[in-house]
Amino acid sequence: MEVAEAKAAIKDAVGSYRNKFSPHSIKPYDYWGKVERIVDADTIDLTVSLGFDLSLSKRFRLIAVDAPETFSVRHDSDEYALGVAARKFVEKFIKVGDWVEVEVYCGLNEKYGRELCQLFINGISLNEQLLIHDHAKIYG
Repeated sequence: MEVAEAKAAIKDAVGSYRNKFSPHSIKPYDYWGKVERIVDADTIDLTVSLGFDLSLSKRFRLIAVDAPETFSVRHDSDEYALGVAARKFVEKFIKVGDWVEVEVYCGLNEKYGRELCQLFINGISLNEQLLIHDHAKIYG
């Protein structure tokens, strides 16, 4: 997927979530988050700095992308192999202990209760990179 196409797809998916979950426009909140665990390519555990010496540890789901699964699938399946490759891609992009920019859409949780977010490392969107490098599909 091309960069412009990935950016447009993320923007459309975020707009779709806004329309689905809120009667008004939702603006994202921007935070710094410390990577605690990379669960899989589209799920990350972060400790988010709220300022004033306050922080919150949560599990986040990358908005608008769906990466292949590594849980609840057979380890000899193609999906598992693709999921492992996607996770390794993410692990090259971010490491446990790294600080990342977290763009959170307040009030938007997905079906498992995870907060939806977009992650940026030095201004580069991890969500977009997963799409550009064919490690995820558009979701939402």
